[in-house]
Amino acid sequence: MEDQVTRQLLHLYIRGICSPSEKLQVEEYLRSEKSNLLIDRVLDEYWAELDTAQSATDKTDHYYSKFKTRYQLKSPPVKKLKWHESGLLKYAALLVLGLGAVFYYLGLRSTPDSQTSSITFVKKYNPLGQRSIVTLPDSSVVYLGPESWIKFPREFLGHTREVSFQGEGFFDVKHRASNPFIVQSNGIKTIVLGTSFKIETFRPHTISISVATGKVSVGKVLSNKKYQPLAVLTHGKRAVYNTEKQKIVIDDMPVNDLLVWKEGGMVFRNLTLAEISQRLERWYKVKIIIGKKMEGFRISASFGNVTINEVMEVISRTAGLRYRISNQIIYLTKTSMKKT
Repeated sequence: MEDQVTRQLLHLYIRGICSPSEKLQVEEYLRSEKSNLLIDRVLDEYWAELDTAQSATDKTDHYYSKFKTRYQLKSPPVKKLKWHESGLLKYAALLVLGLGAVFYYLGLRSTPDSQTSSITFVKKYNPLGQRSIVTLPDSSVVYLGPESWIKFPREFLGHTREVSFQGEGFFDVKHRASNPFIVQSNGIKTIVLGTSFKIETFRPHTISISVATGKVSVGKVLSNKKYQPLAVLTHGKRAVYNTEKQKIVIDDMPVNDLLVWKEGGMVFRNLTLAEISQRLERWYKVKIIIGKKMEGFRISASFGNVTINEVMEVISRTAGLRYRISNQIIYLTKTSMKKT
């Protein structure tokens, strides 16, 4: 059976253009454990072909409606059918619906509460002024920033790899096509199969996701726990979602800025002194005092893994400021500066 079901036949099946006998043949094969490798390969091929997914985001509801009609589902598939019986069958079928619908399904495949209650969790927290590198059970690596935390199971069980996160961190996720990696932050889910990206949740009612490599799906968790895709991001793209206004903005993000942060540096691009001060306070565990009239001045600068004194020297020269450090408190005073 395994030799007879080829990738070509599987593609014909998920497009609904195979013969009745071929359909029965494929469905029998997909219910077996031997099908895992073939499904992963087909998914990888499909994944690699996708450059953008704007249409998938726009048409998710339409595609999912077609999927429910085709398979006669009255509720989300993960709650209707058991994975070991027909989950792989639906997983393959979802490929034809577009990337947005694939991620819709992956978002629904979260670990059930009954399983979660028996799992031992680990929580890693960084206080102000501290950074760390956290290795997850699947060998994925998280570069965790100051005043940030991540919570994850001691062992990833089931069909997804799920973590909870708050703060700022860079994720380097091991690729597993059949086990999506899911980050939950402020009611937002970031879903990947294997990629690298950065998440930041410090700004009020705001979460930003920036992609260094691969593809990432961003969506929100509704009140009924359903997953609603918002966008699919590729290399060099950033999504900023306002949870209060429920609006998302997608723009370009220099990938090098993400890599600098990963290595312990910082890049400020046209940020206000108030925004820069907040970041420096977290990064170096200091308190920065500046006058109200100076908070809106904007500065661009880039730093490697340097001391706070080196940072303040550059900012002072760039902005025409004077600084003084006393007992972890930095006082910034104005000399001559033009407002932009």
